Amino acid sequence: MRTCWICPVVAVGLLFCMGCGAAVNNSEKPTPTPNSVVMAPEIKLYGLTTIGNHSYIPINLYGQHPSDRSDLILRILKAFEEEHPELEMTGWKLEFTPLNGDSRGTIYGIWVDHKPRMMASSIPPKQ
Repeated sequence: MRTCWICPVVAVGLLFCMGCGAAVNNSEKPTPTPNSVVMAPEIKLYGLTTIGNHSYIPINLYGQHPSDRSDLILRILKAFEEEHPELEMTGWKLEFTPLNGDSRGTIYGIWVDHKPRMMASSIPPKQ
């Protein structure tokens, strides 16, 4: 009887890839605030790569279309802004393959363009 060595390798690879990128902490259920707004789960950014004025945030959501996960995408962008208050986001773009026919879509990550934020103390006074 022959055994397939490819299946375990693919399974381990998928588990590794699914563990990379932005992660949502679902260990606690969202709790209502006094204004009856439900707080979203905490977002942690993993695998973030920044070179110059550009960053890449891996997400790796398989079988997903961006319009189905807009809340998550916006929360990831907000988490990026909160973790990097020194950077001003100038633009962003999703890297994904669309759902089409038999093919399942995949959201690979978010490309973020930014520049150093001008702090109030670094702005020269008007003369």
